[in-house]
Amino acid sequence: MTDQKKPQQEFFSDKKPVTEWPQFKLTGPLADILIENRRIVKSGVLGQLPADVPIEKVVEDYHNFLDKQVEEVELNDQLDDAIVLKPMEVEIRKLAANALKDYINAYLRSHLLYSEEWVQYDKHQLQILGSDHAKEVEWEEFTEEELARNAEKEKQKGKGTKKDVTPKYERKLKRFIAKKKYEPAKYYGFSHLLRLICNFHTLVVTAEYEEGAQQIILPGVQQFVDYITKNWPKFHEKSTNGSGP
Repeated sequence: MTDQKKPQQEFFSDKKPVTEWPQFKLTGPLADILIENRRIVKSGVLGQLPADVPIEKVVEDYHNFLDKQVEEVELNDQLDDAIVLKPMEVEIRKLAANALKDYINAYLRSHLLYSEEWVQYDKHQLQILGSDHAKEVEWEEFTEEELARNAEKEKQKGKGTKKDVTPKYERKLKRFIAKKKYEPAKYYGFSHLLRLICNFHTLVVTAEYEEGAQQIILPGVQQFVDYITKNWPKFHEKSTNGSGP
């Protein structure tokens, strides 16, 4: 009797079907939403900004739901593990959801938008911040911890093996921070959140995150995915918002 190989299950990223996807998989209606959104955007139809339910609101709804878990046992069947959550577990799951929002704010344009959406993003950013926002900055010195961490990273790359003889006063580098910040999570919606989830594991792995932070964030993201999989109609309407941000 010959062994029969189990057929690979097919999942979808935001670009095309794939047979392997690290950590996070979208199935059922979420995969359909992602595929349909890509088709519509590629046809030249873009949703209006802000979305009916921005990503920030989705995260806020999840936070509120988690808070209720501590108080209301009857809501437990909506969670994947059907247990009463401890306060620390609630905070960890909130941290993971916040990480998704932070990544949207930091990487939406560079990693998640289709080329057809770049002009809309730039125009909306200009509309929100104004034309002079880049000139309004304030300067901040790197902390000693950040300087030490950066030096260690350079050393690991083979660039900082020699003794650093730079005078201390020259090591106090500064960075500028814009006073006004464009936060896409306030304006973009569910379909863009799904794009991030598909790519989030790769983003976290390639980002310079502490290993401990990865261990906290990644499992927490899966809990968030489970929640929106069960509650997606609250955040997206296929028939009327298929092209929405």
